[in-house]
Amino acid sequence: MSQIYISHAHSFSNGEARQIADEIAVTLAENYSIDYEWEDDVLYFERGGVYGQIEVDEDAILVQAELSFPLNLLQHRIEAEINKVMQAHFVA
Repeated sequence: MSQIYISHAHSFSNGEARQIADEIAVTLAENYSIDYEWEDDVLYFERGGVYGQIEVDEDAILVQAELSFPLNLLQHRIEAEINKVMQAHFVA
């Protein structure tokens, strides 16, 4: 399994950052059939081949994901897409 760790700084309040993360999760669920649930300030997500979490911190969004073997080949593309989404939504 491959692992992805991304930390992206933001300047939002904790509530605002959580709302933005939730909007991203809703879009991912609609587009990619990802299941997710919140537990405090951590959003856990899962779909065949990938699972992980998005933690909303005071000044950063922390993304951790585990990719199954077939998705290992797409790791760099997945990381690039996550970074693109973070940059679009969480401007520091």
